[in-house]
Amino acid sequence: MSKWTLCLFMTLILVFASVTGVSAEEEPEETQLNTMSGEGSTEPLSTADATAQTSTTEEVIPADYPALTVNAISNFFPNATAEYSISKKQVEVRYSLRCSLNMMNIQWYLYYDPEVFSVSEELNSPESICPTIGDRAAITYGDDVIIYRSSSINLYDFSTKEVPFVKVIFNVKDIDPDEPVITKCDLTVDVLCGSELDPKTHKSDVDKQVVFVSNTEMSQRAIDSVRLSRNTFLTPSNFVQSTTAPVTTAPPATDKNGNIIPATPDQPGESTAVTGASSDATAGDAEQPTAVPEPTQPPTKPEDKAPVGTGGPGNALICLGALFIATSALFIMRKKEILYN
Repeated sequence: MSKWTLCLFMTLILVFASVTGVSAEEEPEETQLNTMSGEGSTEPLSTADATAQTSTTEEVIPADYPALTVNAISNFFPNATAEYSISKKQVEVRYSLRCSLNMMNIQWYLYYDPEVFSVSEELNSPESICPTIGDRAAITYGDDVIIYRSSSINLYDFSTKEVPFVKVIFNVKDIDPDEPVITKCDLTVDVLCGSELDPKTHKSDVDKQVVFVSNTEMSQRAIDSVRLSRNTFLTPSNFVQSTTAPVTTAPPATDKNGNIIPATPDQPGESTAVTGASSDATAGDAEQPTAVPEPTQPPTKPEDKAPVGTGGPGNALICLGALFIATSALFIMRKKEILYN
C-alpha cells in the first residue's frame, strides 16, 4: 500500500467521523424544536379577541346568591329555570311548538307575580307574542295575567318548523339584593285544537280535528297520535357565584417556656391571607404577592456554536485514534525511505 493510498484512507475516516459527530449533535435539537412547535399551536386567544368577545355582554357582579330566580312552568310545555343577578332588568320567556297538524282553536292564560314583573303592551304586541297568528288574536293584559284567544277555520301553520307559541318579555321591578326573590310564570293552556285542511274547501276538515287540551285537561291519546315538539326557554342566566378565599390565622408566638408573646406593631400576633386581594400600604417586611411566572419561551440556538461538531466523547476518541494511526504510518514509511535510500 502506497503512502498516498494510506493518506486518502485516513482522510476518509476523519471525514466520516466528523459527519457522524454533526448528525449526533443536531438530531436532539431538531426534535426539541418540533416539540415546542406543537405547544405553540395551543396558544390562548389574544387580548383583542377576548375584549371583542366580552364587549357585547352585560356587566355581571358576582354575588353569594342570585337576586332573582324564575321558574317557567306549564300544564302543556316542559318547565325551565334560570337565575339572575341584580343587574337583570328584563326576562323573556318563550314556549315553542311544532306539530304535524295545524292549529285551529287556541286559548291560554299566562300568570305572573305583579310584585316582581310588569308587562308592557308595546314590548308584547300580538305580532311579537305569537308571530304565526299575529294580529288575528284577542289579548287581554291583566294585573297578573295575560289572556290570549284565537280561532280560525283557515288554520295556523305550526307544522313547518318549531316557532314561538308564546313569547313574552317581562320588565323586572326593583329588587333588594339582600332579599332574593323566587318567582314563577305559569302558562296554562285552556284550549288547543288542531286540524287538517280540506283539499276542496281549503278550510278545516271536521273529520280531521283533534283536541289536545280542553278546559286545561290534556288528552294524552290525542298527543300521541301526532308528531309534536314542545320546548320552554328563558333568558340565559347572568348570575355568577362569588368566591371568597378562606382566612388563615397563624398561631401566636411563644417563648421557650411556652408563654404567649404579646403582639407588637413590628411583630403581629396574627396574619390574614386573602387570595386575590392587594393593599396600597404594607408594614415592615410584609410578604409581597407571588408574581405570576412568564410563559415559557422556545430555547434559542447558541450563536457561538462551532461550524463542525465533534459529537460525543466516543467520536472524539475515534478521530484521535485515526489521526494517531495515520501519523504513525507516515512516520514509519518515511523512516524506511531514509534507511533504504
